Amino acid sequence: MNACYSQVLGALVRYQLKHSSTLSQVLQGRPWREILPRCLCQVTVAFMVGLAVFCLLAAVAFAPTRSLALGPAGAVAAPPAPVAAAAAAVTLRPLWQFPMLSLQELRQVENVVFEENQLRHSLRVAVTSKMFDGSVLLQSTDSSLRVEKNGRGVWLRDGQEVPLDDMEALRQLPGADEGLAWMGAQLTTEVVAPA
Repeated sequence: MNACYSQVLGALVRYQLKHSSTLSQVLQGRPWREILPRCLCQVTVAFMVGLAVFCLLAAVAFAPTRSLALGPAGAVAAPPAPVAAAAAAVTLRPLWQFPMLSLQELRQVENVVFEENQLRHSLRVAVTSKMFDGSVLLQSTDSSLRVEKNGRGVWLRDGQEVPLDDMEALRQLPGADEGLAWMGAQLTTEVVAPA
């Protein structure tokens, strides 16, 4: 009975030594020559797994985006022919020109930048509306911007209307339409070339 017990105990000790962590094997006094190949194998496997995860994330991040054609009403439609190339063009317009833009141009507004009280603010436009009186309303998740028909801007924030006096002062400068187009909005137009 003792021989069987000692064999089982010996097998258990060998199994524990074989499957114990590298650090515990070093602490138990095993020589480095026995531990080093296993340690190098673990580092290599960890590196390969990390590299595979990195490549997978890079492939997802840099995957080409799919271009869709927009119909006349702004609805997504299939391109009329196979697409050879696609590109996006960005046009900058000052805010006081917004009431003169068409509905199609207003739908292309993505970002609005303006100054108020010597601070630059940026709105990521979610909804664009053109009112009956000719004013334009640009809404983001936390605030809104209204540009009246005469070009005067009002920022609607926290339930209060803040007139954009700094923008109005800049508008009065000579050459403001060309030189200050950056203080307005980015209109993104997607161009699709048929094959």
